[in-house]
Amino acid sequence: MTLAMHALEETDAAILNRIQDDFPVCSRPFKALGDDYGIEEAEVLRRLRAAKDSGVLRQVSAIFDTNALGYKSSLVAMKVAPDRLNQAAKAVNSHPGVSHNYKRNHDFNMWFTVAVPRDGDVAWTVDRLASLAGADSARLLPTLKLFKIGVSLDLTGKRALDARGEPQYSDERRKSAARVPLTDFDIALVRALQEDIELVEEPFARAAAEVGISQERLFEEAARLQRQGHLRRFAAILRHRKAGFAANG
Repeated sequence: MTLAMHALEETDAAILNRIQDDFPVCSRPFKALGDDYGIEEAEVLRRLRAAKDSGVLRQVSAIFDTNALGYKSSLVAMKVAPDRLNQAAKAVNSHPGVSHNYKRNHDFNMWFTVAVPRDGDVAWTVDRLASLAGADSARLLPTLKLFKIGVSLDLTGKRALDARGEPQYSDERRKSAARVPLTDFDIALVRALQEDIELVEEPFARAAAEVGISQERLFEEAARLQRQGHLRRFAAILRHRKAGFAANG
């Protein structure tokens, strides 16, 4: 059991476990959670705001598959002189498609993922980033086959190691989704739903207003994107170190 598990109350841990996999997509999601755990909506919001303030809860949003949306992506390993690693990371991080940038104990000491639009060129982008970063070398490590994606941290210490079973999002599902073209309306939905929701009673009201539809239709359209495979799930993302986990590799 981690330090964070000791610090979190049992109900806090249970709620955070739940919303990593199954966040209620409805007009009053925090009331729905409160009903399930026997506490008031305001109490759920208080607990989640505290988790956000402490840094354990990073965001709650729709999680889309970039490849299914038409983006091209790759894991990248860069070799950078140790004395200029921070400067190099800053240069690489300036690209909006870069995420999960980490220092590694290896000759190739900076690893990150990068995504570019359908008409972009991953190799050209990485060459440009390597030049900006002053890297000695860069290696593209693209996905050949998706076996599993996504992480769910057990803050209760009670979940069996094999509790999640088979991955819910597969390589076949990704390829199937990529064959379904997105409309301008779909793109507007993606842009609205990918934002971190506010911890308020009706957190989806803002996204619905941005797209110009009712909340009920927003939920219907989100479910459609999930059936198609563009939307993996709507869930919370935690900071694993703040949550007490020493590694996430």
